[in-house]
Amino acid sequence: MISEEQLSIGKIKKEGGCMNYCRPLLFDSGRKAAVICGQEIKILNVSDGIQDHIFYHQRRRVVGLALSNGEFHSCDEKGQICIWQITEKGITVSKKIHLPLPNKSTVEQLANISENGRVSIVARFASGEQQLLSKSLETNAKDYDVLINNIVSGSNSFSFSKHREFCVGLMYQGTYSAFEVVPTKRPNQKNKSLLMEHQRKKRILAQNRTFTCVTAHPTEFTVAAGDNYGGVEVYYNVFDKRYRTSRRLGLHRLATSDLLFSINGSELYSCSQQGVLVLWALRQGNAKQKQHLPQLDSPMTHLSMDNAGAVLLATHTDNSFSVVDVVEFKLVNVFVGLGVPVSVREQVSRFFEQRATPATAEAALPHTAGDRSKFDSVILAYDPRTKGVVTKSRPGHLHFYSTDTEQQLFLVDVVHENFRMDAATYRDVTHVSFSRDGCVMVTVDAMEGDPLSQQLKFWLFDHQNQRWRMDTSVLCPHSALIRGCELQPQGDTSASDLPLCLTYCTEGVLKLWKGCLDQGVSQWASAWESQCWDGHKPATCGRWSWCGQVLAVAHLQSVSVWRPQPLQWNFQLSHARLQEPVIDMCFSSATKGSAVTCLVECRSTGVTSWCLRSRRLLYTALLPAVAMAYDPDAAVVAVSTATGEIMLFRGDEGEPLKTCHIGPTEAFKLLFLPLPALPPRLLSTRLFFFSSSTMELCSIPVHMCGSTSLSSTVGATKLNNKNAKKESQFSSMLAHSKTVEAPVESIFSFRVSDKSSVLPSTFITEDFEDTCDLMSQLSKLVLDFDKKAASLSAR
Repeated sequence: MISEEQLSIGKIKKEGGCMNYCRPLLFDSGRKAAVICGQEIKILNVSDGIQDHIFYHQRRRVVGLALSNGEFHSCDEKGQICIWQITEKGITVSKKIHLPLPNKSTVEQLANISENGRVSIVARFASGEQQLLSKSLETNAKDYDVLINNIVSGSNSFSFSKHREFCVGLMYQGTYSAFEVVPTKRPNQKNKSLLMEHQRKKRILAQNRTFTCVTAHPTEFTVAAGDNYGGVEVYYNVFDKRYRTSRRLGLHRLATSDLLFSINGSELYSCSQQGVLVLWALRQGNAKQKQHLPQLDSPMTHLSMDNAGAVLLATHTDNSFSVVDVVEFKLVNVFVGLGVPVSVREQVSRFFEQRATPATAEAALPHTAGDRSKFDSVILAYDPRTKGVVTKSRPGHLHFYSTDTEQQLFLVDVVHENFRMDAATYRDVTHVSFSRDGCVMVTVDAMEGDPLSQQLKFWLFDHQNQRWRMDTSVLCPHSALIRGCELQPQGDTSASDLPLCLTYCTEGVLKLWKGCLDQGVSQWASAWESQCWDGHKPATCGRWSWCGQVLAVAHLQSVSVWRPQPLQWNFQLSHARLQEPVIDMCFSSATKGSAVTCLVECRSTGVTSWCLRSRRLLYTALLPAVAMAYDPDAAVVAVSTATGEIMLFRGDEGEPLKTCHIGPTEAFKLLFLPLPALPPRLLSTRLFFFSSSTMELCSIPVHMCGSTSLSSTVGATKLNNKNAKKESQFSSMLAHSKTVEAPVESIFSFRVSDKSSVLPSTFITEDFEDTCDLMSQLSKLVLDFDKKAASLSAR
């Protein structure tokens, strides 16, 4: 049994997050890319997406990155600029500069750093107004030059020429969208009438359009702008009224998201929210004016090019990157950043905003169940075969990521359909589950809001070809929305039968799918089907025990426990005081390898635990719980709360072992991942979670000292428990609640499969064998009742 002294928690590590809110930087002739990810900057190898270095010297969120005079300049939102280089020994920081920002302002974007040491930033004030400012790095005074007022947010709303002769930025003039062109090398004259024509600001209105992006020509006074209709228009001689002309190139089907000139300015690249990259030839006399790249699988946000003009890097909304060879104009590589895609991020944020508790519990049940389906569509799973983490990347794909090497492994196309942003809806993966050896995978994909379009797919890993192969696809496996799929924990699938698969839906129907191997190909079919015993209550959660002999399905407030092969309902767990729907649950045991002893439920108002032998409510902890995870190797349960805490405890004992504060955020998805083998008497694991505020994937190392001999020290631990521990407020509350939350009257507040009110003693010992505990309290009550009845009859 693990004690508080034997368990320790390390520091929070960010595995990955949003990497598409700033423009990436290509360097080293396009072979490497620097990508901003929160407070870190990742140096990636463009050819294979392997991470070479991590720059972690910024204390706050990085908002921009620039390369000047062979040195990198990174800036955070508080104005701290780090100047660093990449050498053979690693990253070396040469200087740190703190910009004196204007009052009540923060840095929104790092716009540009010139060779002569002038920096340009987009400052955001408390009133919401944004300005494009410029100053010298050598002075500490707040002597900023205001280039553009009321500039639009985003790194594609401003641009500078190659030698910083002028800049352009998007803005609004009243209700009209416009862009303003400002010469940056003009004399400081207060009287604007004394300035020459090419030294004055120019403003061009969009009239009935709305500008979405803008870029400046590297050497000429030319500007290209994109609009919300998908148009691309090039403005020549912007500082000359007599010779100013414009040329409209064409239209994308959706809004233009970014523009980029080539190194010499003879070509223009444009991308849109449709996921199409277009190459425009601006030289006169070219027979082929434009060239399309085949449509990619996600909308684009930014375009970047190296100094040699050989590689183009496109950033997508799903946190992925596409590498394009400029010479041959073809896609050469795709790599993915860890995090929640934009579409899922919007769904999860909507879930947290709408999670306010209604006035009555009855009104909360359908509302919470409906919101929870979008919340559960965020995928965070463990692949035992590769020992990696599986998340969703671009629509319809699964991303396999190695946490040991911090590298992308591969992508699996689940839906086998092209993604179109202009479509009303698209097919995406909603659920995934792996077998214990990682050779069998089950996925569920569907069109959003259409349960009849659901497909249940069974995959088998082909060791000969080293790829996932889909063997069986079931169209519309349930008539209602599927809430989850779970593969039965089992040993080696190559030496035994395939594991069973549990699926459950919002109509309360649950099915067990059975597969068989025929010449190396798996064939699956529905073997058993049942539903909630008291009607069509929606199923909110389903879990297998670690031994694979018991499964539990939650139907809003109650939990039903079943036996597989054949599917047989054993009993129901419910309590009059527990009216909140179950959002997650897990089976828990006393030690590693022992039989399951209790079932832990997670609700939005607290955590409860039931003893499976006695069907007795062990404890109820009043916590604003969000998610739950269970580690079978250490027999530890983790629960995240809405107050930014993660608590670790044992399932049969509600007293917390450790509490970790993760800040002003919520961990809405938890996953335990075992670490490689460590020295004896030391077991380590890592707890992965998605944060609700930043949508980043983070991990916490958890170390358990002396846990290899847990099973042999159970008896000694129970004897040593006589020494009282120092109780916290939480553990004290649990200690008092154990004596009052489960009175004798509530012990029989459940139903058994034979519909009788008397429990046979053989049913308790045979179905849930537990060698680590003594006979339960309920068994004693039943035996004492039988003895008293026998003595009364004898009299």
